[in-house]
Amino acid sequence: MRTAPVPVTADAELLRTDPRAANPPDWRVDWADGPWPVKVLTGGVRRPADGWLGRLLFHTFAVSRIRADAHGGMAATPGRPAPAGHASPVLLRRPVPSGGSMYPAEVYVAGDGVHHYDPYRHELVDLGRRSGPGLPPVCLVLTHRFWKNFYKYGDFAYRLGAVDVGVALGRILRLARTATLWTAFDDARIEAVLGLDGDDEAVYAVVGLPTATPVPPSASRSPEVLERSRHVRRSARFDALHRAARRAAPAGEPSGPPGPAGPGVALPSPSPTEPRFADMLARTCAGARFDGRTADPGALADVLHHTAAALDLPIARGLSLYVAVHRVTGVAGGWYRYRPDRHDLVPVGAGHTGDTGRVLQRALFAASLNIELAAFTVHIGAPAGDRCPDMRRWREQQMAVGIAVEAITVRATTAGLSGHPVLGFDVGRVERAYGLTGDGIQAQVSVGSARPGLNWEVSVMPR
Repeated sequence: MRTAPVPVTADAELLRTDPRAANPPDWRVDWADGPWPVKVLTGGVRRPADGWLGRLLFHTFAVSRIRADAHGGMAATPGRPAPAGHASPVLLRRPVPSGGSMYPAEVYVAGDGVHHYDPYRHELVDLGRRSGPGLPPVCLVLTHRFWKNFYKYGDFAYRLGAVDVGVALGRILRLARTATLWTAFDDARIEAVLGLDGDDEAVYAVVGLPTATPVPPSASRSPEVLERSRHVRRSARFDALHRAARRAAPAGEPSGPPGPAGPGVALPSPSPTEPRFADMLARTCAGARFDGRTADPGALADVLHHTAAALDLPIARGLSLYVAVHRVTGVAGGWYRYRPDRHDLVPVGAGHTGDTGRVLQRALFAASLNIELAAFTVHIGAPAGDRCPDMRRWREQQMAVGIAVEAITVRATTAGLSGHPVLGFDVGRVERAYGLTGDGIQAQVSVGSARPGLNWEVSVMPR
């Protein structure tokens, strides 16, 4: 029997409009009891992740860089120039962005057998299970492991984790062009195949890989999960959001509001150049600060065009792109909506104004990023509140936001620029600048030339 979808709740909207209020006033992070930086399994048969599938996994999920940061990833700000280093001073980073470098997305390879991908060792761990009917012959199953970022962000982790899964999903779809995506399925049935209970780690997406070679199972017993934390916590609000998002979505979904009419600012033709593997590994350099140099209009055109192309998916229906131009040669500073069908910019809201960077800087909850010196900032808009039909659709929408974040950051790198995503900021201030009455701003990515950060970072490769 099909259960009725659950409308988007006020709690879910709070995670977008005021994530600072998502947790109770006495919320404290127990830094000493955090999880391991990767999911640790003991026992089971391991094999190297080789071939095309191995390259796909490495350029999406693998630990590809090690960063030394005395503050444990907590950026200094003018009001707090030397924050206490609670987290580890050594950060394991991957090819895709992740909120707070937490990486709560896990990936499993299901074929004849079921394997978990170990991003630290670049290995496939046989879970001692059979795939069973209902799944493609070879597929990747993406999950959200909740404690991985709940311990730091609390209830906000539910939205942040969905976006993080979407970022990884965007990279997979970029590299596996013939893949097929499913986000509507019987969650509990697929979680049973993986040996998950759905409460601590839940399935969000299944990607069929028609050209991949099945990974044969072994006769191994199921490995055990080792947890570093003594106390794995949850909240009633988090659990309620998760229960609501597990309900089936309706067949019909509304699109976003119509785009603005009238003449626009023409952009240069986008470049057909595809990102290199090196671009995907370099990505953005966390800790870097924008240096105020102007960007070429071709870079702006490439970022917007290719991001819109990446959003040509059913789960991205209704998403739109806005851009605040700060320093782009030949494009007046101001607030614009991007029209992908015409590949141009239409002034909206406050229109042409030179203070876009200052407005966005004041909208930050923490001044850990100097947006006023970026070249431009892309904002992802989508139906918000009661305009989003239900919580399952809301979860898909947040994954689509992550797909956009992946596209913006990798295209910025391809253009020789740096991209810095932010989810927590004063969205009301930004929406007023754009004059929005239908869409809600979901995320922003500031793009520009950056100077190196103070911390060192080295690339690593699997043995």
